[in-house]
Amino acid sequence: MQKIPVIILPGIGQSRVQVVDENGQAVRDAWPLSVEAEQVLGPLKGPLMKMMLFRRDGGFSDAAARVISSLVDDLTSLPDGTSKYPLKAQRWEFPVSEYDEKQKNYLDRMVPCRFLIDAIGAENIFFFAYHSFGDAYAIADELDGYIQAVKARTGSEKVHLMPVSLGGVLALAYLDRYCEKGDVDRVISVAAVWGGTHLTADIMEANFDWSDPKRTLKALGKNTEETFSGIIDMLPGGVAETTLTKCAEALSEAIAVNSTMMWGTVPRDRYLLLRQKYLLDGKHDKILADADRLHRLHVENQEFADRLKQAGVEMFLLCGYGKRLFALCGSGDVLSDGIVDTASASLGAKCAPVGQTFAVENRPTLSPDGMVDAASCLYPDSTWFFAGQGHDAFAGNDVALRLCARIASDPAFSGVDSDPAFPRFNGSRDLRKLEKTELPRLKELAESELTDQQKAERQALLQAYDELCRKTLLTGNGETDALQKRMASFLAGLSAGNPEA
Repeated sequence: MQKIPVIILPGIGQSRVQVVDENGQAVRDAWPLSVEAEQVLGPLKGPLMKMMLFRRDGGFSDAAARVISSLVDDLTSLPDGTSKYPLKAQRWEFPVSEYDEKQKNYLDRMVPCRFLIDAIGAENIFFFAYHSFGDAYAIADELDGYIQAVKARTGSEKVHLMPVSLGGVLALAYLDRYCEKGDVDRVISVAAVWGGTHLTADIMEANFDWSDPKRTLKALGKNTEETFSGIIDMLPGGVAETTLTKCAEALSEAIAVNSTMMWGTVPRDRYLLLRQKYLLDGKHDKILADADRLHRLHVENQEFADRLKQAGVEMFLLCGYGKRLFALCGSGDVLSDGIVDTASASLGAKCAPVGQTFAVENRPTLSPDGMVDAASCLYPDSTWFFAGQGHDAFAGNDVALRLCARIASDPAFSGVDSDPAFPRFNGSRDLRKLEKTELPRLKELAESELTDQQKAERQALLQAYDELCRKTLLTGNGETDALQKRMASFLAGLSAGNPEA
């Protein structure tokens, strides 16, 4: 039986976008951002010295906001929704089976597909890149054309869509405009934004938690933390808050206010206030109309679900929960995967605030830890929840990736009761570090250079890894971390005993 092709709709940082010339040739990369510390610190040296000398802002916060605006200038859109500069997403019109090595490595970093490839073949997997800060409905029109090309190429009457993270906004806009065409069979959603995320609203409102500003730096990575941690220590009282507020406003004005992709990430209960703040000046009529349309889909989600059902679209959703929102968010008590609200990714699950639980009852729609009640989901029988699952770490959760492959390849697999190996509520794990460090080194060892005891220990470690991967009922990263330590210890012992190993 012919496999239905899958079109991946990637997340916010997973599409490469370039500024192009009048001939469509790339001039420079616009997204993802590649920022050197000097680009940030250079323009701030003068204002920083002035601030430190006089122990007051002295224009430092305004200088920081200008730096932020300059860094994202290539991504800026105008009030009518058009881009300030001509932009083009690096979109491949061919399947993964025709990717070169560089393209395969890129895809593996963005959206690991090894299980999907095993299930439906690389010739049936496509990656639809797009401008993350663009016009949602214009990109939806491009996606419709892409779908027609995929259908013609593969001979399939339908496609599956796999929205990841921000790809949920694109899927929402596409299905709103085109679901009645009947081109989509299944939607396989991975931590996707269906009902917005409070992270976006917090940035647009400059609603921050000031209890631990360094938490944001830590969340942004070791290099960022090391570069800017000392600066935060030196800031006079109140300057950090003022600076972050102005930077958030600059970021919002540059890439959010004029982007309906971004408006699609605003939660429905915070939309009207932000609409009033940004869109009622008479300059944003096009943005306003499309943002209102997306907001109505958030509000009238049951009616939208009815449309999808009538069009024959099946919905499957994978969600993370148990995390607070990204560091410094004022809405940190919203249950999430760290980036996307669990209620949004699940299309309506009732979620307890972070640190709280519902009264634990013995019913299948309530998570064992009492944090999530799936009964209120639009699709309670085809929505899966992974406890402790971080947003980006879905790429290392092999069980979630296998589940996606199963949904894409098996028409009989219809929901949470289809296979006990994939229960409605599960744990999480991240195999990426182990699979990129210790495991390859272990596999590459030449047995001719090992003693019998070392051969046996190596084989035992490889067998333990295989057994770990066969487990689909997850309890967290404990087993993974323990196995990684065993592998690292074994390899370190070899190196100590044999410098050439």
